[in-house]
Amino acid sequence: FGEALDPAPFDRLRAVQKAGVELVCVIGTTAAFAYVAQPVLEAVARGIPTVEINPGLSEVSDLVRYRFARPAGPVLTELVAHIARLR
Repeated sequence: FGEALDPAPFDRLRAVQKAGVELVCVIGTTAAFAYVAQPVLEAVARGIPTVEINPGLSEVSDLVRYRFARPAGPVLTELVAHIARLR
């Protein structure tokens, strides 16, 4: 809204892109800003799995491979418990 964006998220994004990623998650955002949507778009183009956790629809809802249309807290709690059981 006319404010300068903090460069730190962009720096982290570039670092992750250089290192490679195996999964891209977007959680609780409308993904209306390019720095949020861009990693999803790049992951989809590269065939990297994508996950969205958001009770409402976003700019990337139709693009992600996995979508949890629920609040983030309960979904993340369930995912952590599931991963713990796999160990």
